[in-house]
Amino acid sequence: MHTSNLFQSSAATVMVKHIELIGTDLNAWLQLLAHDAVVEFPYGASLGRSTRYENRADIEAHMRSFTGIVGSFKFSDIDITESADGLRAWASFRGEAWVESRRTMYRQDYAAYLVLQDGKIKLYREYWNPCHIAAAFGAKLHLEEPD
Repeated sequence: MHTSNLFQSSAATVMVKHIELIGTDLNAWLQLLAHDAVVEFPYGASLGRSTRYENRADIEAHMRSFTGIVGSFKFSDIDITESADGLRAWASFRGEAWVESRRTMYRQDYAAYLVLQDGKIKLYREYWNPCHIAAAFGAKLHLEEPD
C-alpha cells in the first residue's frame, strides 16, 4: 500500500480502506491514522473497556487485543456517505469473524464516523451492539441502573 496516495484521498475512500484493512492487515490499517489520532468506541464502557484511545500506541494495543482473538473479518452491506468537503464520512456495514477459542461466529452491525486531517484519520468513532460482543467472546456486560 502506498500511503502517499492517502493525502489525496477523500473521507469515503479512506473509509473504504479502513473497512478493507481493519480485519485483515492491522499494520497497514495503522498507517491510515494521523499521529495524534483519536479512536472512540462509545459503548466500550459496557464491556469494561475504555471508550476513547488518544494515541497510536494505545490504539494499536487495543486493536491487537481484539483482532488477535478472531480470524479475518469479512464485511458486507457497506453504505458510505461523505460530506461535501470530503473530510468526513459516515458508514454502516456488517461484519463477521470466526472466534476459534469459543468455536462461534461473531456477527455485528456497525455504524462509523471518521474525520480526515491531511489525508489521515484524525477521529474515528464506531458504534456496535455490546451484547453481540459479550455473546461471541464470553465478555461480561457492565450495565448501570438508569437514574
